[in-house]
Amino acid sequence: MAGAPATIPVLVTNTSGAAVNLNAWIDYNNDGDLLDAGEQIASNVSIPTGSNNITQNLNITVPATALTVTNLGARFRLTSTATPGATGVSGNGEVEDYIVSIANPPLDYGDSSVLGSASSTVVAALFLGTAAADTEFVSTLNATASGDDNTGIDDEDGVNIPTLTAGAPGTITVTATNTTGAAAFLNAWIDFNNDGDVLDAGEQIATNTNVATGTSNGSIPLNFTVPATAITGANISMRFRLTSTPGITGNSGNGEVEDYVTTIAVPITDFGDWSGAADASSIASSNLRMGSIAETEYVSTRNATATGDDIVGSDDEDGVTLAASYNLSAASSVTVVTTNLSGAAAYLNAWIDFNNNGSFADAGEQIATDTLVANGTNGVTQTINFTVPAAAIPGQRGMRVRFTDVQNPTSVGAAGIGEVEDTMMTINCPAIILSPTNVSNGTVGAAYSQTITSAGGTGPYGYAVSAGALPSGLTLSTGGVLSGTLTSASVANFTIRATDANGCTGNQAYTFTPVCLPISITPTTATQGLINTAYTQALSASGGTAPYTAWTVTAGTLPTGLTLNVTTGVISGTPTAAASPATSITVRTTDAYGCQGTQVISLQICPAITITPASPAQARWAPPTAKP
Repeated sequence: MAGAPATIPVLVTNTSGAAVNLNAWIDYNNDGDLLDAGEQIASNVSIPTGSNNITQNLNITVPATALTVTNLGARFRLTSTATPGATGVSGNGEVEDYIVSIANPPLDYGDSSVLGSASSTVVAALFLGTAAADTEFVSTLNATASGDDNTGIDDEDGVNIPTLTAGAPGTITVTATNTTGAAAFLNAWIDFNNDGDVLDAGEQIATNTNVATGTSNGSIPLNFTVPATAITGANISMRFRLTSTPGITGNSGNGEVEDYVTTIAVPITDFGDWSGAADASSIASSNLRMGSIAETEYVSTRNATATGDDIVGSDDEDGVTLAASYNLSAASSVTVVTTNLSGAAAYLNAWIDFNNNGSFADAGEQIATDTLVANGTNGVTQTINFTVPAAAIPGQRGMRVRFTDVQNPTSVGAAGIGEVEDTMMTINCPAIILSPTNVSNGTVGAAYSQTITSAGGTGPYGYAVSAGALPSGLTLSTGGVLSGTLTSASVANFTIRATDANGCTGNQAYTFTPVCLPISITPTTATQGLINTAYTQALSASGGTAPYTAWTVTAGTLPTGLTLNVTTGVISGTPTAAASPATSITVRTTDAYGCQGTQVISLQICPAITITPASPAQARWAPPTAKP
């Protein structure tokens, strides 16, 4: 079998009294001679004297390139002379010629040493390209995937590989035949990151693509996009399998494996990467760049933070340096590191989208116009001075810098040779001041209104409580009106935040101390009571908001036997001790909103007074005595 090891047993006898030599040849390429390299399969194999009908095994490996399924000549010579040659007279001995036929091996192998061995059983009805696959007994691998091409017939003719560019769409056309009577499957892989396997996301470019039975030399386009991060300028391994069963490595059903290498080209264009404005690009050149490197992309990779180019391939956005942030109306600057080794003058232009409308075309947004950078400049810092407009919208604002070999490039579109760098500039919010800084204190139970205003930002302003809680009964409108009816005497601490049209904010903290209406308690002199005699005195309140509750004595002491009802404010009971002269007590009550009033009340409980004697002495009447 072509490519396979084999053992040929030769029966020999030597009783000549001296050692003799066994030589053998096979005309593997069937060219009518036995002179080609590898065609002598035994060379001076010594047969000792005394050998009688012994078997001498000749162990060989059939060349993978040997012609198969045809009659090939084989010659065996046992001679007394060494190195007798395949033809002519030579010493004593015997010559035997035979016809041999070398079988085809059953398998077709991939030939990439990078991707690992893969094979399928060859059948005449299922193959890639225009001719059936040749077979190999073992794989012939190398890094350039050309081992199978150089072994037997070059059957690697099924795949048309165009120039592929990083980041670009690509189409590989595969020619396939399937007349097996059943569906077959086309799978394909490209080792885009050149890590020696095709297991990474996006590396399988065809997955079980159906190749219907009856297909004869059919063209199957495989459409895909080369990753922008694909390794460029190096041999990249590729594998294509047309099989009755799929798989990347190992033996898999009937079919054919074809391995290739290709080189992915580097794109030539550098793009901006901010999605907030239309795209911009230039033909990249390391001789005309900002920063230390210039990278290329096939298409722009834009996003809202201007980092799309930074995270694809190498981060070449290293030429522009901004301050951490910028203030409205402030004199400001950015710096740009430039290199111009192009042989001619170059020009630096820069724009900032101050009003955040997605265009750099508004008045005042171009902050550098055709700043000349002479040829021979290498890593020189250019300073761009500008003033942030007072009307600029605070926040993250898109900035674009272009360094080109042409003057007056627009902020968008393609322009000459050079580089585009997009970045985001932070413009600070202005100080927003809320007025008044102190609000008036309202009266509990009364209507209240206070308007909060703001200055420093861009109106209109919206208002909300950002900390604490408003006084009970009050609400804050989004327009800044604090209003309602106060329903609690509790002190409130809260912060109001104003937000302007651009999302900038200002805060003001407030302390609100509600004012209570005076509460009067009557009477101030209670009805006089008598010891050991039931007593009642109702207290009443006015001036606050009824009902009045939480009646309590805060100073002094009621006479023994009397109590103050906490709910009704009635002093009642039977005093068991006198309070005379009158005693003073302080009484407090709380109205419906928590306001309190106090009053000193004079209360006298008289002792019992006993009059003696209980009955007067009896008097007698005597008539008047006459005067003498």
